Amino acid sequence: MIRGRTPVNHFTVAEYVAIEAVSTERHEFWFGKIYAMAGGSLEHSLVAQQVGSQLEQALRDRPCAAFQSDARVAVLADGQYFYADAFVACAPIAYDAHDELACANPVVVVEVLSPSTADYDRGEKLDAYRANAHLKDILLIDIEARSVEHWFRKGEGWDRVTRRTGAAPLHVGVEVSVEALWGKLGLLGGKGTAGLT
Repeated sequence: MIRGRTPVNHFTVAEYVAIEAVSTERHEFWFGKIYAMAGGSLEHSLVAQQVGSQLEQALRDRPCAAFQSDARVAVLADGQYFYADAFVACAPIAYDAHDELACANPVVVVEVLSPSTADYDRGEKLDAYRANAHLKDILLIDIEARSVEHWFRKGEGWDRVTRRTGAAPLHVGVEVSVEALWGKLGLLGGKGTAGLT
């Protein structure tokens, strides 16, 4: 999630990596510009955790690993570094040449959409992901619509299916259950219904 589309100055990748190493906030990097990321809602956190757990369990016997949002993805070398809500990389998992905390060869990325970032995630960020030669699957999870927009490589291009039920089959040989993403949301009360006593 991006806090705002107002960037901070112009930086090199090395400067961005150095800033991230000491920052108490997370930032994404877009061709020299650094964007602060906003915190997520409880709903966002639960759904991101659910998809991460599904991926981790499904991949346990495969030469791939699921990562959460505290690891960066190098989308285009020297140009774009994002924090996806989850991503998958397979052996041999490669570090980015400029950023030892970024994965250079993700095959699946997952973004949980928020009202403030949905246009960015479905626009510029999606375009950047689709330009990455390693990526095979992109999942855009819409909590409000209870749907998963699944972009997947097909030949030389990309295709898309929106799922509200069933599962999204990924190129790594596992599936993400759509209904299971929402399973824990019922634990959350209405906003503003509880407080400290």
